[in-house]
Amino acid sequence: MDYLIEYGQRAAAQSVNAAQTLTFWRVGQEINLDILREHRADYGEQIVSTLSTQLAAKHGRSFAVRNLRRMIQFARLFPDPGIVSTLSTQLSWSHIVELLPLPSQEARLFYAEEVIRHHLGVRELRRIIDRKAFERKEIANAQVADGGAVPLDVFRDPYLLDFTGLTGAFQEKDLEAALLHDMCSFLLEAGRGFAFVEEQKRMVIDGEDYYLDLLFYSRALRRLVAVELKVGKFQAAYDK
Repeated sequence: MDYLIEYGQRAAAQSVNAAQTLTFWRVGQEINLDILREHRADYGEQIVSTLSTQLAAKHGRSFAVRNLRRMIQFARLFPDPGIVSTLSTQLSWSHIVELLPLPSQEARLFYAEEVIRHHLGVRELRRIIDRKAFERKEIANAQVADGGAVPLDVFRDPYLLDFTGLTGAFQEKDLEAALLHDMCSFLLEAGRGFAFVEEQKRMVIDGEDYYLDLLFYSRALRRLVAVELKVGKFQAAYDK
């Protein structure tokens, strides 16, 4: 019985969020098309301020001038109603607000897809934006030569390991020691659901000893994940 009630409550909340996001987009679109289209920028600001006062008095604080400007920006940045309809069923208005300041549509859609794929909350979305996940993904793709053996996007993204405090020239053993020292930060950087298993894990393959630098377990994949540490630019040979 409880799960039926909880499911209904979640469905109702999602329906309300979707309706709110679509309403805000439509308000922004109407202001853009019918009110601001032919007005000077300075005069347009006056119109938005006056309109906000009127709407907030009648419909509440959601239409305060700052949020009204966000609606206008939302409609400008996402002019396709089909995309907006899809996003509204998966992202809350709070998610949308985090996407609006991003510098490109590619980045906005990338982070929107991350929210949908991983069911991220607003705080988690803010964290991956702060970590510059999109920019680092672009860097990773650029490091793979055209026609190389490693396809683009095969990796999650480059890991930001500045918390290790390593500067200048250092060796792989130094990197391993720094990661072990700051394991909590590394696990947060690696992603959700990772557990540390062992360092320098000994394995015997065809009678020969091999040592894995770091061994993790991924709850999402339900698999052990072996990490081989390398210093320097990624090379296709590492994938073998």
